[in-house]
Amino acid sequence: MRTRPAEPRDATILAQIHVNAWREGYKGIMPADYLAALSIQEREAQWRSALSENGLGSYQLAEFRNEVTGFCIYGPPRDETLSTRNCGELLALNISPDHWGKGFGTLLVQHVIEHATSSGWDTLYLWVLKKNTRARSLYEKLGFEFDGTEKTEQLAPGFELSEVRYCLPVGG
Repeated sequence: MRTRPAEPRDATILAQIHVNAWREGYKGIMPADYLAALSIQEREAQWRSALSENGLGSYQLAEFRNEVTGFCIYGPPRDETLSTRNCGELLALNISPDHWGKGFGTLLVQHVIEHATSSGWDTLYLWVLKKNTRARSLYEKLGFEFDGTEKTEQLAPGFELSEVRYCLPVGG
């Protein structure tokens, strides 16, 4: 089990993991028709572009026996209320559903925590869907705490998602 930076050649597998993790992980949280409409081909094009241009931040993936099992994205804060603080954001964490519960999420989050510490950040934060109890449980196990901040985003006309913010002091 190891991590490595994602590369443009990983776009296809990352798109597959991304779509499959959303379809399985957000079942019952997001509308079924929205999840069914997710396109691996569209996601692959987005991944190719992001990995070629170094889009949102740093892209790290987990591997086991040369098989990519998941990924995370992390970088500077997008949250305007935190943009003046010395912190970073875990923007995404997705693990292939057939590898859930095997430690790959923990491995990737620990990589981000190590990066945050070595970068001198004081805090690492993330947004997670309020109803995503599986992810919230993982983050809580790793020491993240809900800081009381919530927001709602419109996913599709007539459908809103509630997110909660979790923070982890990492030193600095």
